[in-house]
Order: sequence, then structure tokens, then C-alpha cells
Amino acid sequence: MAFEQLVFRRQFIAGPRYVAWLPGWNRLKINDNLFITSHPDISVTMVREDQKCVVVLGFILDPFHPARDNRGVITNMLREMNSVDDIFGMVDTKGGRYVLIAEAENRSVALNDSAGFRELFYHRDENGNLWCASQPSLIAENCKGKIDYELRDALYSLTLFTKSVEYWYPGGYSIYKNIFHLLPNHYLCLRGGVVKRFWPSKAIEHCPFDRCVENVCDLLKGMTESALNRFDFAMAVTAGLDSRMVLSACRDFPHTPFYFTHTHGELSCNDPDITIPAEMLKTLGLNYSVIKHYCDVDPEFATIMNRNVTTARLNKIQNSYTMHQFFRQQQLQQMVVVNGVGGEMTRNFYFVPSSIKITGPLLAKIAYMNGCSVVEDAFSAWLGDAAQRVEKHNHVLDLFYWEQRMGNWAAMSYSEYDTAFESFSPLNCRKLVEFTMGVKPALRNPPDFRLNRAVVATLWPELLNWPINPAPNLFRAALRRFKRSPAHSALKMVKMALPLNF
Repeated sequence: MAFEQLVFRRQFIAGPRYVAWLPGWNRLKINDNLFITSHPDISVTMVREDQKCVVVLGFILDPFHPARDNRGVITNMLREMNSVDDIFGMVDTKGGRYVLIAEAENRSVALNDSAGFRELFYHRDENGNLWCASQPSLIAENCKGKIDYELRDALYSLTLFTKSVEYWYPGGYSIYKNIFHLLPNHYLCLRGGVVKRFWPSKAIEHCPFDRCVENVCDLLKGMTESALNRFDFAMAVTAGLDSRMVLSACRDFPHTPFYFTHTHGELSCNDPDITIPAEMLKTLGLNYSVIKHYCDVDPEFATIMNRNVTTARLNKIQNSYTMHQFFRQQQLQQMVVVNGVGGEMTRNFYFVPSSIKITGPLLAKIAYMNGCSVVEDAFSAWLGDAAQRVEKHNHVLDLFYWEQRMGNWAAMSYSEYDTAFESFSPLNCRKLVEFTMGVKPALRNPPDFRLNRAVVATLWPELLNWPINPAPNLFRAALRRFKRSPAHSALKMVKMALPLNF
């Protein structure tokens, strides 16, 4: 098998014993009830002191101490941790892509990075044993899990699944019966199997615009420097706002990353996502590559990806294969692909006029999953919990996008790409997003994106000499201006009130 080493690449499974059917994988004992079996391509770091222990699967970054590696970051955390509850505040400023396990005072918990990009699924087997893994497919193979066909059929009849290649599963559901997904800002009790929310623990504080820009810049720069100290960067650059923000954080070391754009899907070489980065990086004296897309994927590679991530999306399979082939041909297999995924969390992605009451069915509607009682019930349950933590209308929508869409849709993408490469977003930091949530929506909303542009203007102002996501024509430009206007709000109120798909 040409791709045999890619089976369950960068994945792990943890439970009451090691998994014997995964030969060549690494093994680590946490305690008498928890044993980790991990693929050789995922880093696992453990630091223990007396009865306390912190374990990281993946990589964790400290933007205020960019020289620290995994061991340095969690050693410092362990010294300050008296109980596992202390860890929840410590991870607010951390970045990276990780699952973290903390143990102290006879308690063990597991949580993941701010956006949940290192996914964690969990399941109780027929003997009541708790299993955790990076993907539900891994648990299913180990515990003879069965696909929930009733749920699958219900979801795959929805607009999101029938008309989009970017579908995602709602709430904590997976495609398997009794295998569940841990959402961002929640933790799993490893001794009881109970999931609890840990953030936000208090009201989101107002943050003055200038102070927010300063704080975001500090975190973004520190996160990027920390990652550059660890990895060889391959930075995806487009005409978009998020990649411009990430690029701006590289001003002090511009020649270090390998810059590229991928002509995925229907993106031609004349598209602004190709022409603008090419002109911008050439003017700045930086090397830049265009990676040509593969539509035809080796069947063996596709089979492995579908095994690694059940119901893997076709466009992600094609993207993974394209990048795998390019890195292999260029002998760049150890590159970490850096992107701006998560930037949407900083700018009030879901917009519903404040005069409209947020409900589970409404959330299902804006996610294009309305008409399914399972989805509406899941979002209603999520809303009942979230509304107790955040009071403002726009904050509820921010949290919904963060935990439900980002924690499911984007996190699934990261898992799909694990077959070919490791991924990282410097914007994946809870404190960074919290600062932006504290700014008035009008200062961070489209079409002006004043907050995001201010970050770029502070870190590398020359990058604003090139347009960001330019409209292809005057009609599209006018349409962008129309959105979020009072007239558009009124139109949206009418649509929300009608029992129609939109």
C-alpha cells in the first residue's frame, strides 16, 4: 500500500487499556484507568509532579513565552495548578491545536484548544468503560460502533447537506450511535463521562476599540512567533481578510514562511485569490507558489481518508490529496500549513436583528438545518445552557458560530487534512476572541471590518495597499453594502418570521 502510513494519521485513542490492533503506535499510561495509544505523527507530552499531571496531545503554544515548547508550557501550568479547575483559566491565552488532560485531587478532565480543532469524541462501551479518540471512526472500529442510519437519513435530507459540500454535524452528534463530540469551551470528566461548560465563567467585559486592537496584535504576534520557533511554516495566502491578518503578524520574519495559494475547486489562475497574493508577495520581495488542484484522487488515498474521517467531504479529500502530492514532490512533508481559519469568530458572523428572539428552530434555520427535530432539539438544549452564560443578543450568535459551526465544520476540516498535513491558525485563541466580543458589533461587522483592518494596519500597514476580497462587479459591491443596513434588517425579520428555507 503506497499510503499505508496515512491510516489514522495524527490520531489517538484513550481508554481502559492499550489498543493492540494498531501496531507501531506509541503508548502512554496516564493512570490505572487511562491508557493512550497514539499515531507516531502526533506529539504526546506528559509532565507529572506528585499527584498532579498534565498531558498534551498535539501542540500547545504560549504567545507570551514563544520560546517554550510543549513541555515548557505545561510544566509552567502544572506548577500553578492546585486543582483541575485552575487549568480552565490558564488555557484562555494559549493557542495551538491540542487535547489537554489534567489530573489532580482524584479528578481527571479532558478539553481541547479554543476552537476544538484537535477534535475529541467519547463513548461508553457495553461494559461501561469510557473511550476517547480523535475521530468517531476510530472508536467505532475499536468498540464495534454502528452508524445511526436514522440520524444520517434525517441530516442528509437537509438543505445544508443537499446543497453544500461544507456540511457539518449539529451539537455533539456524530454519525455513530452513542459516540459524541466534545464542543469548544466544554470539558469531559474522565471518571464520570459527564460534559460540562467551563467558559465563559463571567460576563464578557466591554473592551475599548484601541485596547482590543493592541491586545489582539500582541496575541497574534506572540502566537505566530511561538509557532515559527517550532515548525516549518507553509502559509496559505489569499485575497481574504483572515490570511491578511495572519500575514501581518509575520512582518518581523517575513522570509521564514513558505507562501502559497491553492487553486482548489473552480478557482482559476485569474481569480483575485491568486492574482492579489502573487502581486503583493512579489512586491514585498517574498517567494510564492501556486499549487495546482487535483480533481482526480488516487482511490487508495480516498479510501483511507474515508476510513480516517467517516463521511469525509469530497472537496477536502481533493484538497488533502493535492497538498500531499505537492509536499511529497517538493520534499516538504514536515510543513505545517498555517491559515486564518477562525477569523470569522471575531466579526459577528451570524446576524439576526436584535428584535427577533433567538430559539433552537431559528438557529437551525440560519444554519440551513431547519425542518429536523433532532437538530432543533440539539440547538434548543445548547441555547438553554449558553443563554445563561452570555446575555447579549450578538454574543449568543457569536457563541453559536464558535461552538457549533466552527467547532464542528472547521474542526472536521482540520481532521480531514490530518491525513496529508498538520494545520494551525494563530487566530485560534480564546482570549483573542473574547477581546473582540467585547467590542461593539458595529466596529467589527461587515462590510467595513474596522477591527480586523485596524489589526493589519498596526502590524504591517503596507498590506492594506492591496484590496481585500474585492467585489467582482458593482452589483456585488452594492449588495455587500446593503447587508446589515436597516432595510436589510427589516427584510431579514420578514424572512425569519416565515416558515421558508432561505
